[in-house]
Amino acid sequence: MSYRIARLMTRAAKARSIRPQLWKKKQQWRFIDETSPLQPAPQAGTWHVLLVEPRMEKKAAEALREAGYTAWYPQTVEMRTNQQRMLRRKFNEPLFQRYVFVTGQGYRLGMVDCKHVSMVVGKISQKDINDLSSRQAGGEFVAKVAGHGFAKGEHVKVKEGPFGGLDGIVEKTTRDRVSILMNILGRSTEISVDASVIEMAA
Repeated sequence: MSYRIARLMTRAAKARSIRPQLWKKKQQWRFIDETSPLQPAPQAGTWHVLLVEPRMEKKAAEALREAGYTAWYPQTVEMRTNQQRMLRRKFNEPLFQRYVFVTGQGYRLGMVDCKHVSMVVGKISQKDINDLSSRQAGGEFVAKVAGHGFAKGEHVKVKEGPFGGLDGIVEKTTRDRVSILMNILGRSTEISVDASVIEMAA
């Protein structure tokens, strides 16, 4: 009997040592960067504004390029957080939903024959295209994440200040400040810092 009890106690001890590790692994956030470089607008003269099918800006632009046209559309960079899946995604989005700018030689109605293109709705000058391109390059269209984007349970690092270089776990957040649990002098201590001085820990 004592042998069986000893075996059960050994198994229980192993289970206690494994559970915290599994819990910690489960709580880790994942960051996926799906962005591609933002391309500047070509210099091509007068452009046509095309209405395309919903969520088909990229594929419509690709089809137009294959047909010999020059296609471009300004993009934003967005970030979304999925609390349930503990996932943060960064990705490109068209600035103008369902619109692509096109230019090139040939009959303008030929543009409508391309896949995912619905109709030609007007024209836009190279000057306006250049303005959109320069504003895109300057980061004006990078979408702002509501608040600071940090979530409870994330592992972060303080970049500067009296706690600079120390790591901690996000405990709670407000719009501009983040409360972090840190191990200071052997004790778990909660400190509040400005969100601008912390970053995701490696």
